[in-house]
Amino acid sequence: GQIVPYSQRQRGDLIFWGSGPGSFYHVGIYLGDGTMIAAPTEGDVVKIQSVWGSPWGQVARPSA
Repeated sequence: GQIVPYSQRQRGDLIFWGSGPGSFYHVGIYLGDGTMIAAPTEGDVVKIQSVWGSPWGQVARPSA
């Protein structure tokens, strides 16, 4: 995959929270329109929710 700026995020990109690689504490899969798939807390079920807080400034775009 590749790393791209958060401002260029697309559906399917991985969004991270934390200060950078090695310190991420949360990840979600971007769905578009400000929503993502994520498990809000450890042990919780996976949900569709709004992107919250201040994600890291880049996203990971998986390759096929």
